This record gives sequence, C-alpha cells and structure tokens, in this order.
Amino acid sequence: MKNILLIGCGHMGMSLLTPWLNSKKYNITVVDPKKYNKIQNKFNYKNLKVFKSINQIRVFRKFDIIIFATRPIDLNQVLDELKYNQ
Repeated sequence: MKNILLIGCGHMGMSLLTPWLNSKKYNITVVDPKKYNKIQNKFNYKNLKVFKSINQIRVFRKFDIIIFATRPIDLNQVLDELKYNQ
C-alpha cells in the first residue's frame, strides 16, 4: 500500500483524492487549512488522515509520493513551511 501526501485539496486535489480513496490501495494524508473541516466531514475512510498545517507532519520520509495540488500563487508559502519544518 502506497503512502501519499496530498498538499492542497481544491479542485485538482479533490479530483485526485476521490478515486484514490475508493480504490483502497493507498494511505492518504491531506494537508489543507481552508478545506480541513469539509474534507473531515465529507470523507470517513480509515486510510485518510487530514491536517490543517504542514507543520503537523513530522516524518516526510514515510511518504512514497508527495503531490503539491496548490494554486501556483500559494506554492512558495508551502515550500517555505516545508523548509522550516525539516
């Protein structure tokens, strides 16, 4: 089972997330401060973890795949948070 980190869950992220959850082949961690509550309420899967901040994730090496599904304008902020989280 692959471990996927999905950073951002807007239109693109949600389009990726839904079939992954239905396939049950992946453990998925989603980070999205704006859609955190919506994702928590919409999906009730054992293979899904949702966080408000990238700072809540302690070990990035456990992920096989990391996907940045953010708006281009938000990417620098996400990368800065990742840099200080290491």
